[in-house]
Amino acid sequence: MTKITRTQVDEIFEMNEGGQCIIDLFKLVFPNWDNIKHVGGYPIAGHELGNYLMSKAIDEGIGMSWMNCGFSTDTTGTIDSWEVNTSECHPTLVSINGVKA
Repeated sequence: MTKITRTQVDEIFEMNEGGQCIIDLFKLVFPNWDNIKHVGGYPIAGHELGNYLMSKAIDEGIGMSWMNCGFSTDTTGTIDSWEVNTSECHPTLVSINGVKA
């Protein structure tokens, strides 16, 4: 689980435009993002975080992109409000000279 704060989210949306916000949010939960080619599955955000991210995405004009590419939102109450679970994600690493980074 990765904890994300409201401040981190606000800074990402203040410093970036459009799709870069989505990429920077993924970088928070996948520290090795630069070595990832594709992520199978979706990170799952705690309920409060998930709702806040959707609201920020709509305000930024990227609500549809967030719905298609962003985090899912926990509806079971098993993830803390401001945490993200990536255990169901399956990142594919970039290959360099046939070796995965």
